[in-house]
Amino acid sequence: AYMIDSTGAFINNDRLLVGNKNIPDFLGGKAELISYLKFDISSIPDNTIIEDATLTLFIVEVKNLTDITVNAYHSLNQEWKETDFNVYPCEINLSLCNNYHSLNINLRETSILKFSISDFIHNNNGNTNLSFMIRMPNSNSLVYFASKEYYNDIAKPRLNIKYIPQTVIEVSSSFNITLY
Repeated sequence: AYMIDSTGAFINNDRLLVGNKNIPDFLGGKAELISYLKFDISSIPDNTIIEDATLTLFIVEVKNLTDITVNAYHSLNQEWKETDFNVYPCEINLSLCNNYHSLNINLRETSILKFSISDFIHNNNGNTNLSFMIRMPNSNSLVYFASKEYYNDIAKPRLNIKYIPQTVIEVSSSFNITLY
């Protein structure tokens, strides 16, 4: 995961940071920390029916422990790179997001977040990637999620998709009967 540090430079990190709007940003103001994820779904065949889709994130550290709401905004087929701050998978004003899922979390009881997104990606027709913007609106907490660079593979972000390929079966008759 790449982050922008206080100078505006990209740094590689094994954690995704989300939360607190009081973090100093590189422009001298205060920033909300938002993280982005992208999954390649180009291997899923076209015209596939998605039975179940779940985004799983693992919390590895929390600062200023409070109950929080975490939103996962999602969009399909947006091209962006980790190191290009000018292109986002979802704009801050959410104009490029299709929808979002929200979880209310008691951080004292859970360290795993599972967003069910089956209603969003119910079929796949030529989609190449699925992007997420993770944010915590109105939160004073700072949550560190494991990123794809995290040392423990089990804790890395996962997108699990269960699907049924569409199968067309052509049946022709093997005999004809004429009744009089």
